[in-house]
Amino acid sequence: MGSFSIWHWLIILALVLPAFLPLIIRKPAGGNRYGPEPKPRNFGDAIGICWNNYANFQGRASRSEYWWFYLFVFVIGLIPILGLATLILIIPQLAVTARRLHDINRSGWWVLLWFTGFGIITLIIMLAQPPHQNRQEDVF
Repeated sequence: MGSFSIWHWLIILALVLPAFLPLIIRKPAGGNRYGPEPKPRNFGDAIGICWNNYANFQGRASRSEYWWFYLFVFVIGLIPILGLATLILIIPQLAVTARRLHDINRSGWWVLLWFTGFGIITLIIMLAQPPHQNRQEDVF
């Protein structure tokens, strides 16, 4: 029973630091580099677009498209066929999350925060942010 060694601190830092990286790293300056701004969607359109872009990790997804699709995933998850639904919906979930991160001008690789455990709250905060606008004053 002694004090923490350097190895303890390194392990703690490796587990906790990924959760705070989005707060430390700033968004790139300039216009959104992932394409034109998406339109807001209703429930049916969001589900249709996510199924049409089943494994498309390119482009952007609006906040409404993202959150409507996750409501759909939640409702499907309530059905007893949970294991099958999870396998079917995992790729569209990752794709729409990557496109939503593109909408706030972040890389889709930030999705990996979900798997750290600590990064879930930070990722949800990032996904709730308003879109990064393509304004001229941002470019120059």
